[in-house]
Amino acid sequence: MKRWCLLFLLVATASSAGAQIGKRVLIAANSPEDKALSAISAESDPQKKVAMFEDFIQKFAGSDAVVVALEMLQADYLKAQDYPKVWETGERALALDPLDFNVITSMVRAAEQMNDAQTIFAFGERAGAMVKTFKSSPPPTGISPEEWASRRQSDLNGIADDYNYVAYTFYSRAASEPNLAQRIALLESFAAAFPDSAYTGYAYETAAATAQQVNDPAKLVELAQKALALNPHSISMLLLTADSWSESGEKLDQAEKNAREVLVLLPKAQKPANVPDEAWSNQISVQEGLAHSILGQLLIRQQKMSDAIAELKLGTPLLKREPVSYARNQYRLGFALGKLRRLAEARTVLNEVAALDTPYKSLILDLLQQVGGTPRRPR
Repeated sequence: MKRWCLLFLLVATASSAGAQIGKRVLIAANSPEDKALSAISAESDPQKKVAMFEDFIQKFAGSDAVVVALEMLQADYLKAQDYPKVWETGERALALDPLDFNVITSMVRAAEQMNDAQTIFAFGERAGAMVKTFKSSPPPTGISPEEWASRRQSDLNGIADDYNYVAYTFYSRAASEPNLAQRIALLESFAAAFPDSAYTGYAYETAAATAQQVNDPAKLVELAQKALALNPHSISMLLLTADSWSESGEKLDQAEKNAREVLVLLPKAQKPANVPDEAWSNQISVQEGLAHSILGQLLIRQQKMSDAIAELKLGTPLLKREPVSYARNQYRLGFALGKLRRLAEARTVLNEVAALDTPYKSLILDLLQQVGGTPRRPR
């Protein structure tokens, strides 16, 4: 809640007093506004308290103290779980102070408590826009650019907890959206609204992985590159871009660079505290296997079959726990062996994965027939 000068009134609110973007409300001690707000705060009857707030708003219309009263009233509605009133009162406050971040935060809290994802997204975008507006605002009259920069950063620091709360709430709901196309759109909206939040890189990474799920390679690369702009050492994004380009035949030099960068980064990767040792070990193994498989595919494109076979064989044991990636790797290995007329080895490799139910099964069976293996089964 906004803090007013010379008055230290204990009021239960959804956020603490301190630095705040938007209006700085000054209320002199023992002024009529001060005494009226103190009386409202002391009132224990909820209905009487609401009536007192409305009287205050009418009596002091045109005064910035009305914004303080609306913040206090909104906080009472939030405590009472009267969520429509939280939003209604919030809109009244924002009409007077469009950059009141405490108010928009309470509106997001109400939406979260109601499990109303669409309202979280709507208020979240507005919250992000508020901060952007504040950051780009010119110095007030009489304030030097240097002093304004310092004051502005102080105010932003003052809302950091609320900003992070709103950003995380928006991001987490967007990331769990079951409709994959909508999930991508929501995560992009989040990143646009909160470009410098702690969760923006995660949003791009989640969106890129989702684009892979819906088989949209162009979107995947676009989003993964945005993630890499924020975190150039993201192993998952380096793999996604390298894999996509190795499949499409685009940017092959960059694909190789990214895959080799993964192999450099993996031994240095730090296990998150909340990830079990076995799960972490499995993840590292699969990522290493994918890097070798990508390099193998790139070497196949260069007609360097012996080198490709060496890379793909390195990937084979590492990918066995991932049937789709394993089947693809073995298909590539069988292809490279076949090109060198090492047909018996090719058949052995392909037969190992021919029964796996993966998107590569048809390709594997066709290739198996070409290298003199089991005849192609009728469909």
